[in-house]
Amino acid sequence: MTKTSPLDIEIERHYKHNFIVNFLDGTFFWLGASFFAYRTILPVYIAHLTSSEFAIALLSMIVSTGWLLPQLFTSNWVQRLPQKKYAPVDIGFWTERLPILLLAPSAWLATISTELALIASLICVTWHIVGAGVIAVGWQDMIAKIFPGRSHRAAQVQP
Repeated sequence: MTKTSPLDIEIERHYKHNFIVNFLDGTFFWLGASFFAYRTILPVYIAHLTSSEFAIALLSMIVSTGWLLPQLFTSNWVQRLPQKKYAPVDIGFWTERLPILLLAPSAWLATISTELALIASLICVTWHIVGAGVIAVGWQDMIAKIFPGRSHRAAQVQP
C-alpha cells in the first residue's frame, strides 16, 4: 500500500480539470501561433513591408533572445512565488497574449504606412516574446507540479 501525501491528493483531485484547461490552452495557443509563425509567416510578412534584410535578421534575434534572456532574470522571482501559477495566469495575458491580439491590427497600419506597420509589428512581436520569456519559468514549474513526471494514477495501480 502506498502512502499519499496531502499534495498528492490535491494533484489527483484537480487532475482532470488541469488536464482539460491546459490541453485547451495549449491547443488554442498553438493554433493561433501558426498564423504568425516566427520562422515562416513573420519573415515573409516583414519582407513585404521592407526590402531590408536587417529587419528580418532583427526578427530572428528578437525571437531567440526574447525567449531565453528573461528566464535568467525571472527564475529567482518565480522560485520565491508562493503559487507558481501567478506568473503564467495572472500576468501572462498582459505580457504574452495581449501583444498577439494587437499584432493583427498592426498589419492594418500598412494601408497607412509600411514603416509604421513594420515598427508596430516588431514592437508587438518583441513584447510577446519577451513576455513569454518572463512567464516561461513559472509556466514550466506550474506544469511540472500539476502533472508530475510519474503519474499519480500509475503509482496507485502499482503493488
